[in-house]
Amino acid sequence: MRIVEDQRLILGPPGCGKTTRSLDIVEQELATGVAPNRIAYISFTKKAIEEAVGRAMSRFSYKRDDLPFFRTLHSLCYLRLGLRRTDVMARANLAELGEMLGYKFSARNITPEDGFPSDAGIGDRLLFIDGLARNRCVSLEEQWHEINDASLDLFAIKRVHDGLKSYKGFHALFDYTDMLERVVAEKITAPVDVIVIDEAQDLSRLQWEACKVLFGGAQRVYIAGDDDQAIYRWAGADVKQFLVLEGQREVLGQSYRLPRSIHALACRTISSVSHRFDKQWMARDEEGSIERLPHIDAAKFDNTGTTMILARNGYLLNEAEAMLRKSGRVFSTRYGDISVVADHFIAIRAWERMRKGGTASGDEVGVIYSCLRVGTGIQRGFKGADQIDSASQYSAQQLRDTHGLLADGIWHDALDGIALNTREYYITILRGGGKLNEKPRIRISTIHAAKGGEADNVILLTSMAQRTYRQYQEEPDDEQRVFYVGMTRARQRLILVDANNDAGFRV
Repeated sequence: MRIVEDQRLILGPPGCGKTTRSLDIVEQELATGVAPNRIAYISFTKKAIEEAVGRAMSRFSYKRDDLPFFRTLHSLCYLRLGLRRTDVMARANLAELGEMLGYKFSARNITPEDGFPSDAGIGDRLLFIDGLARNRCVSLEEQWHEINDASLDLFAIKRVHDGLKSYKGFHALFDYTDMLERVVAEKITAPVDVIVIDEAQDLSRLQWEACKVLFGGAQRVYIAGDDDQAIYRWAGADVKQFLVLEGQREVLGQSYRLPRSIHALACRTISSVSHRFDKQWMARDEEGSIERLPHIDAAKFDNTGTTMILARNGYLLNEAEAMLRKSGRVFSTRYGDISVVADHFIAIRAWERMRKGGTASGDEVGVIYSCLRVGTGIQRGFKGADQIDSASQYSAQQLRDTHGLLADGIWHDALDGIALNTREYYITILRGGGKLNEKPRIRISTIHAAKGGEADNVILLTSMAQRTYRQYQEEPDDEQRVFYVGMTRARQRLILVDANNDAGFRV
């Protein structure tokens, strides 16, 4: 498959500097006289685009407006179609459509680690199938057969499809898939000479069709990606399209992340994938280590380096989170939050300062009051801290005298609005010599959410959900890629945790 005649494929194994190479290409093209507004840099996520924009602005001293075509593909289609925010389907529109059809559309439970959203509401699942069929350019019936979910019938899927189409037509609204389809149908092009498409293994068939139309008039196209890291088939990504790309190939041959032992295991793991680009790439000159544990509770943590705890399915991280809380570790949760709630830390610090005779600002008092229970910690009518001046300072005695404070004693007795098990967790952190405001060195995450990240130590849970395991038995290539991505996040040490039942990945 070709977008233009001068097409070059850059294959970047884990840690080989694919994004850096892509930006090097941008720099080379600028040096030859190509204007920045004639270069398009396309990636799969907003996060990847912002990283590329930041690097380009830093390296080339450009402003954001100088790089109008550094965008996700959907964003570029939005731009070229001349749309406004009011032209795009929003949550409120989905809610209204749901009321009309008798479904609830929230889309909150659709997550990549679980693939098809079997735990989401039926409305979200029907909407998901419709979007997946459109992105894969297959019929609703074909997509329905592939999903193979007995709880969903084809009539309901078609009803949602027709209802959505009718609603958008009546209100003159677009969803993101409409933008791609409109660009393809109307053959809308982008006025650029050079294209860099990053993370191209994650594009769907419809997105590839949009790329062909948008960029068919360009002089050169650079396509960067790694078929071995194609783990978004659940969302319609079509690695088969990536694997038939024509043009000159460049393999980035040196990993700056993986040591020898982990590199060797990763290569053995991915070698069993039936259809892939063969790549010769080297580990960095360090041995690293691989260990096995029977259970996550056996994991040991030191006070140096960073650690990722990765699982295939989100619910499998619950045990890891419970273990970290029991042992008093500060960590980043799978949702990106820090395990110590910021307002809790503010309240604890300010409370202890007041308990020792100091004062707290009005803003801190408001946070303290949010951590107190009415009737035991604060009098009824004072919880909202409406009479507290944010610019003033208050002592504990002042708050008791005139602002309804009842609580007394050390913070873990006084701040009874913080759940008891949470207070016990904070106490465990402090008793272990930790700080409530320390930067987490441990992150728990699904493998999908960790793609693009790295850590000194990776603890990889090999268990799977039963549904995922059945898919693994039927189509092992997908899961080989997912666990390959998981193990290649490690810079120093990889720890494999045995599955707690027969439904596990075989390493």
